[in-house]
Amino acid sequence: MDTSHYAKFLSHLGIFDGLTEAEITDIARLFKVVHLQPREILCEEGTPGDCFFIVESGSLQVLRSTQQGDNQTIAEVNGPSVIGEMALLDGSKRSATVRALTEVSLYRIECNDFQVLRSNWNVAAYKVIRNLGLTLCERLRDTNNRLTQFFQNPEQSLQKLQERQKKLWEQRVQERGGLI
Repeated sequence: MDTSHYAKFLSHLGIFDGLTEAEITDIARLFKVVHLQPREILCEEGTPGDCFFIVESGSLQVLRSTQQGDNQTIAEVNGPSVIGEMALLDGSKRSATVRALTEVSLYRIECNDFQVLRSNWNVAAYKVIRNLGLTLCERLRDTNNRLTQFFQNPEQSLQKLQERQKKLWEQRVQERGGLI
């Protein structure tokens, strides 16, 4: 296995910060290569979170179900990136559906395989878990800041939300040819 390719590739992803080339090799041994074509589904909202993915190249669309039963795009993920990484911590159901926008090359890592590394006291597994914890802390702080900003001026924030909702509704009507 040519670990120099993986070491260079993974070193750009925060979840793998601080791993040595030998530790990256330990992680790379778990890789299962996956290729997706445009519109192909990677994972679906509500299904078990039994793996996570390292996107090498391509673009993915992240969708959430709305109260009306539609799928709303909430993010676009471009390689190189990691997606579904929270499955490493809790294995909960997927919070969103992920679909390929372009051809996508990625690596799948089964949570069970990763847990074997962890159970064997592998340093790489613990570094990844620590980095994931730091990433989740950063996301929580960002969410807290956005909530604080929202509640500092609730009238203005609600107005922005209503304007956004109106724009999304108009976009949905237009996409469906004026029929809703």
